[in-house]
Amino acid sequence: MTTQGFPVPSLREAGALPGGVAFADNHDGTGTLSGTPGAPGTFNITFTASNGVGSVAIQSFTLSVVGSATTVLSVTPTSVNFGNVGLYHVGTNHITLQNTGTRTVSFSKTSLTFGADTDRDDFFFVSFCGSSLAAGKSCVIAVFYFADELGAKAATVNITNNASGSPQTVSLTATTTK
Repeated sequence: MTTQGFPVPSLREAGALPGGVAFADNHDGTGTLSGTPGAPGTFNITFTASNGVGSVAIQSFTLSVVGSATTVLSVTPTSVNFGNVGLYHVGTNHITLQNTGTRTVSFSKTSLTFGADTDRDDFFFVSFCGSSLAAGKSCVIAVFYFADELGAKAATVNITNNASGSPQTVSLTATTTK
């Protein structure tokens, strides 16, 4: 919001703003309505500009919020089968994470849970996702299988974050052959 006048007008907001939204008088003849609405709805608000010497301007608005912000993380694939991997070879694959919501996804922990007869050195990963993922962006977690003993192995990648459905999981399977 921008005003004109001398002395510089002060600005006020009246009415119920949606949760997560605030109004600030910048004390330079401008005001800022900012934030992320927490819920949809219709909000009737009024802005008043006053320069303290008798000039007052009042403007009413209707703020319509059509949807709330979401935090959604899409994970593909949801399972990785390395297939048959020769003894002492390494299998590689990747998991793609995509933020399909409207808010930033913040990652708190990515870990592995190992299945029966699976050692800590059988599966490992390298995350290229950082600590957060902006809306509309994607990143990759590289996953590896080191075939150091014969037989079937299994693990699960656990991706803990602030998105709905957290933690997201990806099952990993492989079989070491001669």
